[in-house]
Amino acid sequence: MRENRDRRVLELAAFTCDRCGRRITPDDDQWEWYEKVSLDWRGGFGSVFGEGAQMS
Repeated sequence: MRENRDRRVLELAAFTCDRCGRRITPDDDQWEWYEKVSLDWRGGFGSVFGEGAQMS
């Protein structure tokens, strides 16, 4: 017997470049949407960025 549960999923609807300000969506040019890069991490114990520091 299968048991299911509801699940909420967030989907990225648009992406705006922090450098040039250009905004793209999945409905725009598909190649650019799949080649974007976004970095986001938190500094850990003894990190050179500082413990718990958020970088993005």
